[in-house]
Amino acid sequence: MSCHRYLAIRADSICKYTLLACGIVLGWVMSNTVFPLGAIFSTALVILVVALLWRHALPLSRPATMLFVIAIAIYYIVVIWITPRVMDAYSAASDTSGTIRRGEFYAQALLRDPAATLDLFVSKATLNAAEPTSSFYWVMGFIYLLAGGSHVAISAICAWFGAVGGSYFVEAFARLFKKRNWYPLLVLFFPSIVFWLTWPLKDAIVFWLLGMLAVGLATFLEDGSWKNVWKILLAEMACIAIRPYYGIFFLAPLVLIGSWRAVTALRAHSPDQLRSSIFLAAVNALLLFFLVSNQFFTRAMSVESASQYQQTAGQGGGANIQPQVVISGRETTLGSYVVYGIERLWYVFTVLFRPLPWEAHNSFALMASLENSFLLLLALLVVWNSHSILRRVSREPLLIFAALFVALFVGAFSFQVVNLGTMMRVKVNALPFLFPFVALALEIAEERLSTQYRCVDRFQLFRNKSD
Repeated sequence: MSCHRYLAIRADSICKYTLLACGIVLGWVMSNTVFPLGAIFSTALVILVVALLWRHALPLSRPATMLFVIAIAIYYIVVIWITPRVMDAYSAASDTSGTIRRGEFYAQALLRDPAATLDLFVSKATLNAAEPTSSFYWVMGFIYLLAGGSHVAISAICAWFGAVGGSYFVEAFARLFKKRNWYPLLVLFFPSIVFWLTWPLKDAIVFWLLGMLAVGLATFLEDGSWKNVWKILLAEMACIAIRPYYGIFFLAPLVLIGSWRAVTALRAHSPDQLRSSIFLAAVNALLLFFLVSNQFFTRAMSVESASQYQQTAGQGGGANIQPQVVISGRETTLGSYVVYGIERLWYVFTVLFRPLPWEAHNSFALMASLENSFLLLLALLVVWNSHSILRRVSREPLLIFAALFVALFVGAFSFQVVNLGTMMRVKVNALPFLFPFVALALEIAEERLSTQYRCVDRFQLFRNKSD
């Protein structure tokens, strides 16, 4: 390992873990002081730590770490000033209170008898009939211990995981772009990503694991090394343990990508890469088989149980806007299939772009609807430049993986009973795989505008000379 790379890795670690400690400290400060005095002091602490890192550690680090530091500073500001206020307002109607309560429950169990509790974790037994065992709640138990029970510190730790995951996504996809890179701005600073990754929920941890999977896959496609195979498998199995149905979104694409990589290695006469690619494809195919056979996917998302949505909008908006499933028989006529196809397109639109501004009945839903409108404009830009983007996708296996992930995600949730308030949150984990195409569309649009303006300038110059 070169000296420069060693120093970069050390600087990256210093930045990341210093900011993790900063998040825990600001949580302690917020929990033991009155608002807004504690918030002001915590904000000053974040600014001071970031300034010190910027002066001493960041000059040696990689660009992704610099973006991480900027992102985590913003996330912490949101944790300090916004997240606790919103959680207090929505705690009765959200999963956060239950998540923290179960985290406390498992933390106390670990403190009472660590060995016995870990044995229960391995055996998948329950600690209490009222507390269902979940891998995520075990993770939350450890986070609860690390945070010292501070709810603000728990949110800060989750935000830290989310920002690290964002830096992983940047490392994975940033290499695909030629000029100005829009992708880091989208994946790290998109409003819903910033907002939801600061909540003590599964999304931040899943975001981190998916980012680890993406960067592992990106480097595997470059070198075919076994190290990255194990990184991919570790990330995806941890993700399946937390959200089992997510497995279908990346296992099937990884089987295809691994098989393609094996064919490429065979043609290149690279036996080691051939073995690693076959192993990756085979393990993912096996995991996919067990996932489907255990009905993680088919039981929850069957076509038969999701024949038609009816939209109802409660005055609360957001989480109260609920598409409801109506089971109904269908005639097997051409017209019925056309209607069904139109419905499916509407449900796909629902997953990605709803609620819309006229469906919002409170400030929370209104902000989400404005972001969805912006996302819809970006999607239209992708469609407008689809020909150029498809040519690029056909040459990049990582983009093929991202496209398949988004397609499976949207298709699965379009058949699911979805609460739109929950959908706004869950969608966050699909956005990093959608944004590469948005970044490509913005890059293409920027190139066209640049060319157009150059032509205008030259014409203007020519006209002035003729005059």
